[in-house]
This record gives sequence, structure tokens and C-alpha cells, in this order.
Amino acid sequence: MTDAQTLALALHDWRLADGYDTDLTAADRQPWPTTIRIRADRFDVSATAPDGRNREIWIEIDKGELVAHCYDPDHDEPLSVRIGATSIAVDDAREPHAVQPPALPVHAAAAEET
Repeated sequence: MTDAQTLALALHDWRLADGYDTDLTAADRQPWPTTIRIRADRFDVSATAPDGRNREIWIEIDKGELVAHCYDPDHDEPLSVRIGATSIAVDDAREPHAVQPPALPVHAAAAEET
């Protein structure tokens, strides 16, 4: 694939579709204009909140890991989630640094969700 493909849509809070929306504010109910750009080397997701501030996620393969670089409006550098064959690690390059948890084995990370 030589050219990027772009998909434009409006995402909304999952609670609206699942019927768990009674505690959502009017702002929570508004759709977020979202663009997904698909390239051969990565996917870029850009979503604009109702307040006009943008959030971005870049997803790529990096040295055998699936990596999601997450950008917020207040930081120039991302928080990155690195999913390896047997672990999940978080790299926080933002200033000031957030607490960096240790890498967890994949099965332990899945167990924590339950």
C-alpha cells in the first residue's frame, strides 16, 4: 500500500449504544469527530472532543512489539503502551512524568481486568 487511506466518522461514548447512559452529561453525549488514517507502517487515530481539544493515538509495530503512542492536548510527548510476546509495558515520555508501572506478563494484565 503506497497511499494512506482515511476514514472519517463520529465516535460517541459506548454507553449510548449499550443503554448505560443515564449518568452521562450533555457534553458526554456529543459525538467526537474522528479520523483514522491507515498507512503501511502505522494507523493514526485523531479524535476531537466536544471542547475542541484533540487526542491522538499512533499504532505501529516496533521491534517485535505492538505499540500505541497516546497523545493528549497538554503534552508534546506520548504515553506509549508496548505489547510484547509475554509482557505489556508503559513508557511515559511526558513531563511531568506520571508514575510508571512495571511491565506485567500478558496473562497477569488480563487477570487484573477481571
